[in-house]
Amino acid sequence: MKAIVVKPGEKDTIHMRDMPDPKMTPDEVAVKMLRVGLCGTDAEINRGLYGKPPDGDQYLILGHENLGIVEDVGKKDTGHPDIVIEATGSARVVFDAMEILGPNGVLCLLSVTGGDTQNAEPIDLINQRLVLGNQVVFGSVNANPRHFKMGVKDFVTIQKKWPGVLNRLLTNKIPWQDHKTWFTERGSGIKSTLEIQ
Repeated sequence: MKAIVVKPGEKDTIHMRDMPDPKMTPDEVAVKMLRVGLCGTDAEINRGLYGKPPDGDQYLILGHENLGIVEDVGKKDTGHPDIVIEATGSARVVFDAMEILGPNGVLCLLSVTGGDTQNAEPIDLINQRLVLGNQVVFGSVNANPRHFKMGVKDFVTIQKKWPGVLNRLLTNKIPWQDHKTWFTERGSGIKSTLEIQ
């Protein structure tokens, strides 16, 4: 696979390189990257300020802000996820998710449970994990298909009233082959992305 890498600790070593395809373990997922956001962290890593390659490798692959499509799921895909979006309608799943959430993880609750189920929970342990793990749990009102259609109509209205305004939220869409231009010619903007073809 092609990847954008640096040699950690060395200044301005960013380049595109052929890297071996990673071997997926039973608790991982394979994701095909579509878009990668660029931020100050990437610039600092390229300046050699910090970063560490995986054990046994001399290169660090950049791309911690990414959007992609899950193409394969390991046979045991739980582990300690960074983000969980719960939409099951089961309170049991909510509390299970709180117990497996990884450090700095986010749990988004979208469903509403509708019963009077009661169960003893390890509330002290859950509280400790949430606080010491710097985790976030929040709820958001879920929408039905009618609401999504309303949202699409709003986007169409915005596009008609202010043509191109939605596309301008991603201010610098850079073909990933031209990745060095962001590091050498950084300007102002809301968000820069590498567009992977």
